[in-house]
Amino acid sequence: MKALVTVELQLCGDLFFSLCRADGIQHQLGTLLRTGLIRNNAVVIEITDDRKIQESLLGSDVRNMMLGSLYAIIAGPTTLKVPQHAMTLSDFHVLWFVLGIAVMLGLEALKKHMQKAPVHWHTNLPGTLDLMRQSVRISRQSQQKGKQAMFQLICKDGHARRGTFTTPHGTVQTPVFMNVGTQAAIKGALSAEDLETIGCQVELSNTYHLHVRPGDELIRDLGGLHKFMTWDRPILTDSGGFQIFSLAQLRKITEEGVAFNCHVDGRHIFMGPEESMRIQANLGSDIAMAFDECIKIPSPYDYVKNSCDRTYRWLQRCKTALADYTGRDDAVNPGQVLFGINQGTIFQDLRIEHMKKIADLDLAGYAIGGLAVGETTQEMYDTIAAVEPYMPTDKPRYLMGVGTPGNIIESVARGVDFFDCVMPARNGRHGHLFTWSGVINIKNEKYQRDEQPIDPQCDCPVCRRYSRAYLRHLFKAEEMLAMRFAVMHNLYFYNTLMQRIRTAIEAGEYEAFRKSYTSVLDMRI
Repeated sequence: MKALVTVELQLCGDLFFSLCRADGIQHQLGTLLRTGLIRNNAVVIEITDDRKIQESLLGSDVRNMMLGSLYAIIAGPTTLKVPQHAMTLSDFHVLWFVLGIAVMLGLEALKKHMQKAPVHWHTNLPGTLDLMRQSVRISRQSQQKGKQAMFQLICKDGHARRGTFTTPHGTVQTPVFMNVGTQAAIKGALSAEDLETIGCQVELSNTYHLHVRPGDELIRDLGGLHKFMTWDRPILTDSGGFQIFSLAQLRKITEEGVAFNCHVDGRHIFMGPEESMRIQANLGSDIAMAFDECIKIPSPYDYVKNSCDRTYRWLQRCKTALADYTGRDDAVNPGQVLFGINQGTIFQDLRIEHMKKIADLDLAGYAIGGLAVGETTQEMYDTIAAVEPYMPTDKPRYLMGVGTPGNIIESVARGVDFFDCVMPARNGRHGHLFTWSGVINIKNEKYQRDEQPIDPQCDCPVCRRYSRAYLRHLFKAEEMLAMRFAVMHNLYFYNTLMQRIRTAIEAGEYEAFRKSYTSVLDMRI
C-alpha cells in the first residue's frame, strides 16, 4: 500500500508501535496511522488509505492515540495504549510525535475533530498548543538541570494549579493522586504492571515498614526500590514518622529522635532524621519525606509549638543528611529530593510560622501534614487556606493522607498539587466502590442480578468486562479476586478523577467542575 503522506520525526530510543487506528479521526478522513520500528533516532509515520485494515481494527479498544495521546500529555500520564501492550514516552518525545501529526492533518482539521471528541477532552486548540509549547520548554529546562527534580507551574484557575514535576524516573502531571503501596505493594493484589494499566503516575511506599521488612539494606543491595518492585516511574517514600506515632508502643521522643518498640516483633528501634534519610537513600525513591512528629488532634498549644520547633530542627538535619547520602558515588538515586512537612495541628498561627521557616530552606517541595487525624473537614480546609499563601509558588504542595474525592476537589481549589490516601484501596477491599454518581456498596442485595458494570461511565479493565452481579458474587464467596477487582476499579477512578481535574483547570472551568462533583462523589447511593 502506497503511503499518501510520509513524515519522519526525530525521536530517541528504540520503540515499536503496532498498527492501530487513529481514534476519532479515521472515520472522517478514511486514514490509518501506521508506524514502524524506531531506529537511528527516527521514526517513519505513514498515512495510508487502507480501508480493509481500518475495518479489521474497528473492534480494537485503542485509546489515547492521536487525539488521545494529546489529551494524555496535557491531562494525564504520557502512556500511548495500543493493542496488546502500552508504552510510556517522555513528554518531550510524545509532544513532537503529536505535533507532527497535527502538521500532517492540518490544525483546523485537528480542531474540528477534537470538538467531536468525548466531552472530557480539552477542546481549546490555541490553549492546548500553548500548553504544549510550555511543556517543550519545561522539558528542555529539565534536561539542562540534569536529574534534579523540578516543578513547573503551567496554568492556574483561581487557586487551582496545573503543573508538572520532573524526577529522575519521569515527569508527573499535577494535580496527582499517588497510589499507596505501603510495603512496596498495593493491598488488594495489584502489581506494578497493574499500576501502569490503571494510570498510576507515582507510587508511595513507607520508610518504616520497609525498614522493618524486608530491610532497607537488602533493597539497596538488590538495586533499590524501583528495581525491587519493577516500577520505573516516580516513587515517594514517607519518612515513617506517622507510622511511628500511630503504631509504635512505649515510644520516647528526644531531640535526637524517637526510640520505640517495633509493632511487628517488639524489637527496639531508634529513628531520627539521619536514620530516616539513610533508609530512604537506601530505598532510592525520587521524593524523600522529612522526619517529623505527627501530633494528635487535639493537643495543648505549648506542646504543639515545641513540637513544631523540634520538627524544624529535624528538617535541617534531614536536609544535611540527604545531601550527604545522595552525593556519594554509590548513591542508589543521586537525583532523590527532599520535601519538608508543615505541622501545627489546627493552630493557624503556628502553622503559618512553621511554614515561613521551612520555606526558607528552599526544598524541592512542601507538604501539609498532621491533618485528617481528628479535626473536622472544615477545620482541615481552613488550615489549608491559612497555610497556602505562605507556601512557595514554584514548588509542589502535598496534602498528606487526604482523602475522599470531595476532599481532593476542595483541596485542589485551595492550591494543593499532590495527594495520597489508603481510602480507595481500603474501601475497595470492603466492597465500597466509587462511581461518578456516588459510592456504592457492591455487597448489597440489590446488585444480585445487576448486569451493569460497576460504573457505566467508567472504562477501567473491570468495568469493561465484569458485571456488578459477578463482583457481588465474588465478595459473598470471599474470593480474593473480589478485592483485586474492587481495588483496581477504585484506584482507576481516583487516577481518572485527577485527569479530569487537570483538564478542568486547563479549560478554566474548575469552579464548574467543583460544583458538579464535590458533594456527588462522596455521597452513598
